[in-house]
Order: sequence, then structure tokens, then C-alpha cells
Amino acid sequence: MLKYLVVFLVTTIELVAQGSIYYVAETGLNTNTGTQMAPWRTIQHAADEMQPGDEVRVLDGNFAGFETVTSGLPGLPIRFVAWGNDVVIDSGENSRGDLINIEGTDYIVIEGFKITSAGRAGIAVLGTSSNHVRFVSILNCNSFDNFRWGIFTGYAEDILIEGNTCSGSSDEHGIYVSNSADRPIIRGNIVFDNASSGIQINADPVLPGDGIISEAEISGNIIHNNGASGGGSINLASVRNSDIFNNLIYDNLNTGIALWDDGFDPAFGCQNNRIVHNTVLMATGGRWACGLVNGSINNEIRDNILLHLGSRGGLEIDASSLPGLVCDYNVIHRISDRDEWILLPEWQNRGFGLNSVDALPDVLFEDWMIDQFELISTSPARDAGIEVGVSVDLNHHARPVGSAPDTGCYEYGSSISTCGTDLFAYFPLWLGESNPPDVLDTNANGWIEISDIVSMVNCLE
Repeated sequence: MLKYLVVFLVTTIELVAQGSIYYVAETGLNTNTGTQMAPWRTIQHAADEMQPGDEVRVLDGNFAGFETVTSGLPGLPIRFVAWGNDVVIDSGENSRGDLINIEGTDYIVIEGFKITSAGRAGIAVLGTSSNHVRFVSILNCNSFDNFRWGIFTGYAEDILIEGNTCSGSSDEHGIYVSNSADRPIIRGNIVFDNASSGIQINADPVLPGDGIISEAEISGNIIHNNGASGGGSINLASVRNSDIFNNLIYDNLNTGIALWDDGFDPAFGCQNNRIVHNTVLMATGGRWACGLVNGSINNEIRDNILLHLGSRGGLEIDASSLPGLVCDYNVIHRISDRDEWILLPEWQNRGFGLNSVDALPDVLFEDWMIDQFELISTSPARDAGIEVGVSVDLNHHARPVGSAPDTGCYEYGSSISTCGTDLFAYFPLWLGESNPPDVLDTNANGWIEISDIVSMVNCLE
């Protein structure tokens, strides 16, 4: 039934689409008409022809990189979609060394490509300090073995980076969001084997702009084996009023979740952020599971598992970051309070973590030695949290199951998926309404599209 449902939904969406669909193939010619029977040869030629609402589908093969030329419009994005399982972009970088370049254009969707061997970034999304790029979505791409970054953005507001795999950046980060550009969403990505940070958001206060990134969401990411040259598994500089939740972070050598001011000025520290329901287990040689320094005040750290396999521990904080700190209901063993290393009882004597739990991996997880971080039935993390408004876990299963939410990114015993169930209730309304319900916009990019419906259907399987 699901296959017929997918065909029906995709067919319906194409019928109501207001743009044209074009094709690119290795066997194509740019003198063709761009139809499925007469495809173009290069993605760049397709980009040159695109108008708002248009979609280009790239068939399996190896292709040169491209840059966007025209912006989409609200409800009419321009989409570049890998229409196969092996659409590879591995040549034709621009003068900066980027393979896919979205520069100065809004409402663009990049979906499903494999991007490798860039001299700088696999995918770059770039605006300027006076003209931010807006509403670009990078979905389900695999950006690997590029020199500096897998995905990089600068002055790009309302960016959505979801479902991607970013690995093997030999110089810096897997995903890097930079400059004064608000409301980035970095969700459901897998990020590993990058030299420095797994995911970095840096507002760059030294550069033009207000030097702050606000209202970010970093959720549901799996981040491991990063940081041989430093940084943070999630590295935040001058980030405020943002939510970091349901991330699984393990076997990294940098700081697990780092909040600071980019070394610029404590006035630009990370403030008013919520760090909740993350599971962080640092490698023996890694830094602290969570670090707050340089004016990172008024932050909330609750319902996390923050542990270290070596001599360091769960939380490092300096004097400038203590004001307004809410830190409780965590599983945590060791803390560095203004460079004094203490255990949980002393931290509690100082007025923090009164409802926190001291436990080590062996009693918490199914088998952390083979990267299985779901909780066991006797785990002290079960029902050890407090309600913070996160209604699902990393697996999109409902929480809480017991008397209170579990700490960490997984909820023990939950098998009720919250995604997909609204499809049948809302799809008939969508057919009859000009303004479909927001619940169908699963990737929160402002419009309903094929990927939204497919993601909801996949949750039912």
C-alpha cells in the first residue's frame, strides 16, 4: 500500500507544481530540450535555464560542479535533485574551490548529491553582510573527503541543513555556518572523521554584521570521531536564544558541545541557549563533554548525559559564564568549576545539579563499546529528567514513556513514532485548501514538497 501511496502523492505534487521539470544525464547534450528523453549534459546549463518553481533531475553519473543563477520564490523554490543513487559531483570547482555554489540566490533546494574532492567546500551558500541569502535547503547529500568543509554557509539566513552526511574534511569542519545570519536549522545529519569541528556555528563578531547568530536549532545529529585538530563536536561562537537537543556525540577528541565568544570579546559569548536531551560520551583523549567560557551566560543545561572516558569530565565552566546558569537533571560525573576539578557531590554543594545523577557508561547503555547508546532497563538515566518541551527522542519516538523523560537523546521503551501519523489526517485537507497545515512541512522550509511527504511516509514503514 505504501508504494502506491508514494506514487499517488508524488504524481499529485507534480500535477499541482507550477514550474517545469528538466533532466540532466551523462549522455545528454546542452543543445537538447532538457526533457527526460532529450536531457541536458551539464548541471550548470540547467542552472542557467531555471526559473522559479522549476526542478532539474540529475541522473546517475559523474558531473562537474555548478553555481546558481536565479532565485526561486516563496512556494516556488528552484530545485536541484539527484534522481538516482549515485549522482556524483567531483570536478569543476570554482575559483574559491567550491563544487556547488549557491551565491546571492534565495529559495534554492539541493537534494541527494554526492560531492567529493573539493579544494574548499563541497557545498557553499553565500550572501554578503548587506544582502543575506535566505531560505536555502541542503537535503540528504553526502559531502565527503573535501579539503576544508563539507557544507559551508556565510551570511545565509533561514538555512536548512538536514539529513546530510559530512565526513573526511581534512582541514576543518563537516558543517560550518558562519557570519551574522539567524535561524539556521541543522537537523538529522551524520558528521564524522573531520579534522576539527563536526558542526560549527560561528557568528564571526570580528566581521561586518551584529556578530550574533540567534534562534538556531541543532537537533537529531549523530557526531563522532571528529576533532583531531581541535574545535568542538558542536562548536558555538556568539550563538544566542538557540536550541541544541537530541544529539548523539561520541568518540570525539574536541569539546563535545562548546560555547564561547570566538576569542573576540566576552560581550559576544553564547547566551540564553538550551542544551537538553543530548548524549555526549567523549573519547579518552578528548576535551570536556560540554564547555562554557568567555561570557557564555544564562544558559540551560538539562536532561543530558555528559561523560568522559578519561580523566576529564562532563562540564567545564569559567567564572564569566556562571551567571544565570541552570544545570540540573543531567547524568554527570566530573566538573571543572573555574579550573577546579570536582565530582558531582561538590558541584551540588555549590548549588548546582541537585537532581543530577552520577553514573558511568557501563550502567547506562546497551553496549557503548560498540556504539550502542540506547538505555538499558536498569539505567539510572531512566525517568531521571524533567519536562523541557522535547516530545520526541533521536529516533522520533515519543517521550516521556515513564513518570518523567529519560536523560540523554534516547527514551527507553518508546516505539511510538510521532512522524507520519498526521499524513492521513491532513492530506485530504491539503487537497482542498490553499494554505496546507504546517504539520506537513516536515523540514520547516516554508513550503510543502515531495521530500516532506516522502519523509512522512518513510516513518510509517
